[in-house]
Amino acid sequence: MARFAMLDVFSGMPNPVWPADDDLVAPMLDRAAPDTDEAPPLGYRGFRIVDTDTDPEQLTATTADAIGNYSDVARIFGSPDDEQALLEAGVNAGAISDDLRGYVADAIGSPSSSGPAVSAIAEPCPPCGGIDAPSYDPGYWNDPSRQRFNNCYAYANNNATGTFPQPGRGTRAIFTTLDCADVGAASNRDGLVTTSTFQASRAGWYVALVIWPGQDYHWYRQDDIGCWSHKPGQTAARDVDSSGRKITDPQTCDRGPYTDFCTFMVSDANVSIA
Repeated sequence: MARFAMLDVFSGMPNPVWPADDDLVAPMLDRAAPDTDEAPPLGYRGFRIVDTDTDPEQLTATTADAIGNYSDVARIFGSPDDEQALLEAGVNAGAISDDLRGYVADAIGSPSSSGPAVSAIAEPCPPCGGIDAPSYDPGYWNDPSRQRFNNCYAYANNNATGTFPQPGRGTRAIFTTLDCADVGAASNRDGLVTTSTFQASRAGWYVALVIWPGQDYHWYRQDDIGCWSHKPGQTAARDVDSSGRKITDPQTCDRGPYTDFCTFMVSDANVSIA
């Protein structure tokens, strides 16, 4: 059994991981915050200490999909000194870039919400344009057998592949740059269709792509009631934004660090993701 540290931060991409230093981590476990069922905002969600059967000597990539199935040992959050120590360990292991390091360093100890909602007044859901739009069913997606293995891309396409799917991988032409153009084009290759609106009535259902520049991507899905929902990475599916507000339009909701709104697209059962 090997022990790893994981930075819990991404939505579409697998989280960074690296072999944990037992001398560093062991004292933290007694101070670890209890895990909760709360839906954290997009972006930084703390660190996780996990155990896996993967041999650290065979680790070929510093991402969570490289360690396979794992069991949680502790969540390190709300303890700035411990979080900062783990951040530096991840940087030294080559798992965390300088840009990501800067973001996490600023986020440690900050309020959990990334900012105020656009409006404090709850707006009614808009009409649903997607004739085949799925219903919001968090119980299905948040089942332990699915939650950890499906990301925002699986959720948006309503297809729990269990593979933490990536845009373009289903058609063997994955994106290479984390920007709107490249991730969008890879999604088109999988079968999603770019559109300028989510209000026209048409077959399939509407989804929306946003980007954390140079770091990650995220997807939202319009449900049959007209409001939107999403599933950030390995965390729970939810129907609110990072300020806890209902999502009537992904262009204007609180998206945390995912500052670039790219486009709306249409998905359906024929989209191929992997």
